[in-house]
This record gives sequence, C-alpha cells and structure tokens, in this order.
Amino acid sequence: MNRDDFAWVIVRAFGVYFSAQAFLQLYWLGASTVRIAQLYEMAAMETPRTTEIESQILRSWIEISYASAEFLLFILLAYYCLRRGGFIHRILCYRAQENDT
Repeated sequence: MNRDDFAWVIVRAFGVYFSAQAFLQLYWLGASTVRIAQLYEMAAMETPRTTEIESQILRSWIEISYASAEFLLFILLAYYCLRRGGFIHRILCYRAQENDT
C-alpha cells in the first residue's frame, strides 16, 4: 500500500468515526427529549420546586441546542470524509517541492 492509498484509508476512518459520533449524539438527543417531556409533566403539577424545574427545563433546551449543533457538525464532517475528502487527502499526501537553485 503506497502513501496515497494509506491517506485515503485515514480519511475514510475519520469519516466512520464522525458517523459514529453523529449517531451517539442522535441517541443523546432522544434521551434529552424524553427528559424534557418528564420535566414539563413535573412542572405542571404545581409543586414548590416549580422554579427549580423551570431552570432545569431551560438548561435542557440549551443542551439540546448544543447537541443538535454537534450532530449537524458531525454529519457534515462524516459526509465530507466519506464522500469527498480531497482537501484532507492533499494535506496528508503533501510533499514539499525541492528548489533546484
């Protein structure tokens, strides 16, 4: 296997890694959505802890926004590495040109 082939293997391995991270983020988003639904049910009960529950709901929405952005980033990186990847490949295969002066 020459250097060019090895560089493509590296790029594709990064793509698989980013795909796995995206699916893990998707699982986390689902779990957070269920958690928010439970928090809304608890807030509807008019307990003395309502303000604490409301702050947890706000934090959960912020976490979901952050996780959604990470999911989108990982999907885009996975797509680039698995389908395109030319820029990363050129960086991995770069060899400085020697000057003949």
